[in-house]
Amino acid sequence: MFGLIALVIIGLVVELAAAVAWWGMTGEPFTWGRAAAARASAQVGADPLSAGPPADLAKDRAAQWVAKHRIIVHPFLGFVNDPSEEAALRVPVSSFGFFDARPPLRTRSEDKFIVGVVGGSVAAHFCLYAAEPFAAALHRSAVLKRRTIEIVNLAVGGYKQPQQLMAVQLMLVLGGQFDCIVNLDGFNEVALVNENVPLGVPGWFPRSWARLLDAVPTAEQQLRIGHIAVLAEERAQRVESAGRWSWSPTLQFLWLWRDRRLASSLATLRADAERAAVAPSAAVLGPGTGGLSVAQARAQMVSIWGRASRQLQALCEANGLRYYHFLQPNQYVPDSKPIGAEEEAVAISFDEPWRPAVLDGYPLLRERGRELASEGIAFSDLTRVFIDHPEPLYTDTCCHFGQRGHAIVAEHIAAAIRRDIEFGDGGWKSLQIGPESLRFDSPLARTRLEVIGIDGNGVSHDISGAGFGVRLSADPASMVAIHADGSVRAARRGSAVVRVECNELGKEIALTASWPDIFEGADGRAAGDGTVPIILVDPDEVAAGESHLTLQCRDMPKSSFRLVAAAPQPLPEIPIGVELFGLQLVPIEVAGPRATVRVPIAAPPGQPMFVRFYALTANAGEVMAASNTIVITRD
Repeated sequence: MFGLIALVIIGLVVELAAAVAWWGMTGEPFTWGRAAAARASAQVGADPLSAGPPADLAKDRAAQWVAKHRIIVHPFLGFVNDPSEEAALRVPVSSFGFFDARPPLRTRSEDKFIVGVVGGSVAAHFCLYAAEPFAAALHRSAVLKRRTIEIVNLAVGGYKQPQQLMAVQLMLVLGGQFDCIVNLDGFNEVALVNENVPLGVPGWFPRSWARLLDAVPTAEQQLRIGHIAVLAEERAQRVESAGRWSWSPTLQFLWLWRDRRLASSLATLRADAERAAVAPSAAVLGPGTGGLSVAQARAQMVSIWGRASRQLQALCEANGLRYYHFLQPNQYVPDSKPIGAEEEAVAISFDEPWRPAVLDGYPLLRERGRELASEGIAFSDLTRVFIDHPEPLYTDTCCHFGQRGHAIVAEHIAAAIRRDIEFGDGGWKSLQIGPESLRFDSPLARTRLEVIGIDGNGVSHDISGAGFGVRLSADPASMVAIHADGSVRAARRGSAVVRVECNELGKEIALTASWPDIFEGADGRAAGDGTVPIILVDPDEVAAGESHLTLQCRDMPKSSFRLVAAAPQPLPEIPIGVELFGLQLVPIEVAGPRATVRVPIAAPPGQPMFVRFYALTANAGEVMAASNTIVITRD
């Protein structure tokens, strides 16, 4: 008994001494909470990637660039999207590395029309955002209306010629089949030379090629990386072991003492790895720049852009495909779009490094494009495609626009294809425009104004939408929302006149709109159990003109991300990542099926405000359930 008591006393003394030693080493008294926090911090530090390069190196190191953009090196195309990062990218990525739910190798048939799309990020976004409006525009063709439109995305952000040419050639070599190829490009060719030429890399090499291959380590660097991995694994194992003996201050002190030695060794190795120079090699520099300046390399890229388009035309002709080339729009092209203060705040920066590239390079692209067209290539300059659209469309200071902009581009691309396969560029003998009048009893409803052009042979063609020169306007303009496909929506209650004009022919159509102050749509999406979430609005608050409304959300499903969205326009199927100006997102923190939220509903008199509840997946990339849209209108 005496011996047992002595052991217990000795153990307590040792534990107390270890607690004091912890205090002396850390500067803080020992607690089990502090020990747990130390283990958690060490666990994070055991990650070999936890300590990246310093901020000044992060701008140039390939590993950082690859991780940010989630791309991988490709043996023929330079790089593609990493299929293993599909969840983080929030969109499907095929096994070939393109944004697509299916592989790009398709088979032609009489009941399908397969369109391969190449280009950079704008072309990739076109496939993501404009697939439905593009297919709908093609289906207005008498030739294509009974065929399924398949869009094959061969575009990747950062691609520039000759990557587009190589992508089509590779897919054909692998057995892919297409009916036509759409090439939407131009910006990257003149903008991205800045990322190669200053590093001694040819402008026509894939984007940031030096930074991509910088990730390939030397033999010494491989040894450092291996040593880091071994020590990191040992550190993680020691953290796990310490967690099993978390009750003992002595064992926690011993673990911390050894962990600090491991952490110091890891820090030294990581610093050495970050400072390690990467010697230039032929794999990085290729044939070099030949002493060209950035401006000279930009002019060279325009020539390569033109020759690559000719090669694409020849490749398509040899394989029985149609080829269509489009110069993408950009906000820095002078007099290409009316840009108001709201759009300017997000889309214009005079310090944007790519702005000079557009000002210097786009005149060269447009001139070369006219040469391509004179040679018989189906080239279209889309730089002024937004000239009649004062509404905000661009979403960043680079070159990107959202769904509304892509819907406009889709109409023009579809029109170019239809002109080629259906009726050419002939004028219209007469127009048939319907319906005779428009009446809206819902702020969510849209009606397409059908414009039928009658050619010289008496053949009818549906030329509705923006691509064939049909112009829609309204008086008063604030009463009507006009969409690229030729459809209109009542933006306010009241009366208006819609004018339809084309080639000096036209018609005026009367429009009236009326709906209650609180309107509920029928666009809800049920959860897995079949229940549609509900939003309840207090009519008294609406009548009182409150700037914020109290909403009751009910029947909300369990979800990682739940919110209420409010905007002065109809809300999309998914509210995350869209270019909806004036969009307000109010997150719901309550875990249960019911919640009360305060939502800002500040709008000018007569301006409807659209409110909807969403339950989203963990990565906010998919809607699990959504309520009907509630529309609040105050005169």
